[in-house]
Amino acid sequence: MRGIWDPDEGRYTNVALNMLDSGDWLIPRRSFEVAHWTKPPLTYWAIASSIGVFGNNAFAARLPSAIAHLLCVLLVGLMGRRLSPGAGPRAALTYATMLFPFGASQLITTDYVLTATEVLALWGFTEARFGPARPRFWLALMWGAFGLAFLTKGPPGLLPLLPIVLFEIATRAKDRPTLFQPLGLLLFACVAAPWYIAVTRATPGLMGYFLGSEVVGRVATDEFKRHGEWYGWFVIYAPTLLLGTLPWWRPLWCWLRGLPAQVRAWRGD
Repeated sequence: MRGIWDPDEGRYTNVALNMLDSGDWLIPRRSFEVAHWTKPPLTYWAIASSIGVFGNNAFAARLPSAIAHLLCVLLVGLMGRRLSPGAGPRAALTYATMLFPFGASQLITTDYVLTATEVLALWGFTEARFGPARPRFWLALMWGAFGLAFLTKGPPGLLPLLPIVLFEIATRAKDRPTLFQPLGLLLFACVAAPWYIAVTRATPGLMGYFLGSEVVGRVATDEFKRHGEWYGWFVIYAPTLLLGTLPWWRPLWCWLRGLPAQVRAWRGD
């Protein structure tokens, strides 16, 4: 119930409120004159919808992050149960009580909505590859969820595809549906593409900004002063993993140390 913190919480809430006030849910705006293109609209839509239902207050603005956290807890439990029968409740409890996920659920950002869509995609993949039935349905769910992730933060929403593709390469099997099935890719395009097509047609030069600044600029340069050095990833993610996984970092570290041996044993089977 605390107040809105600037700059991030204030910025995201401001854009959502402008959507409600103007009735224009297509173009994110900081004000009537100034558009805001740094993030796609799904988080703004979620915040604006929550405020429209529960009123203009901090609780309503934060509710999408809290719901996203609870959805992640549920999905982690379901994946834990599928991958290791009986481990679902322990997996859910571990995730729910980690410091960083719990803390992030109290903040108004795009990150937890993004996380929820990505975890939904991973759940679909888990069910497709380890569940008993309907793998094509679960792969379609995975691609639909990745479409939502792309509508939340653009290309970074597809990062979980990297380990998924590596897993597919390491575990080739001729009797299972291909990961890149046409129905799933079509569903991804139907979810992710319409907003981008609409806004780039309405705003000349926007596609160049998306690709040049928001993709190349953020990934390959230090244009936004976001730890662009070659070691920048370590500066950010090492403390995040160490402190963010409290109070579970010790068992996680033990598990990581034993992971190579487990992978070798699994590959040998």
